Amino acid sequence: MNLVYPFITFWVRVGAIVLYRVRVRGRENIPKTGPFILAGNHVSNLDPPILGSFAHPREIHFMAKDDLFTKPILRWLLPRINAFPVNREGSARAPLMDSLALLRAGRCVGIFPQGTRNPDGERDARLGMAWVAQLAQVPVVPAAIYGSRGAKLFRTQIKVAYGKPIPPPPGGKAGKAALVAYTEAIMAAVDALNEENDRRAD
Repeated sequence: MNLVYPFITFWVRVGAIVLYRVRVRGRENIPKTGPFILAGNHVSNLDPPILGSFAHPREIHFMAKDDLFTKPILRWLLPRINAFPVNREGSARAPLMDSLALLRAGRCVGIFPQGTRNPDGERDARLGMAWVAQLAQVPVVPAAIYGSRGAKLFRTQIKVAYGKPIPPPPGGKAGKAALVAYTEAIMAAVDALNEENDRRAD
């Protein structure tokens, strides 16, 4: 049994609330059972630990740069907080296949549809998330984090929102048009959540 994950994520939640006054809404939308993909925007290194930690008690598996796994402490810690390595210079298919394997094993996976940090919102979403959701036949929970870019201790409020799960495209081999439409639907849900984050007063 992995006791490190709940311990670390508990203290991430405590730290996020104290240091960044994190406010969360929509946690009732996170499925209580069964695998799912958590898909959100990505503007800061704070995003994966915060989005993952506040999805408790569900455990989320996020990708992390493979070179982080060569560092002494992180080499021990990252696997215990459910991170798995990705080579950004290698094939994009490999981490997607790893995500698919985790979902088929009943786990939950965090995917940033734009592939990497996108602070300016200019990077288009890729189709990998939709492809994995369709093959695994799992829903996608849209998520949005607001205020994490350039966040300052005790001065910034970070807002997190989780949306209702969106069913995957139908089983079978989905064409590109279907994957594009599904990806656009997910990103529209993420954008709507973030717009609501922006409107809400501190």
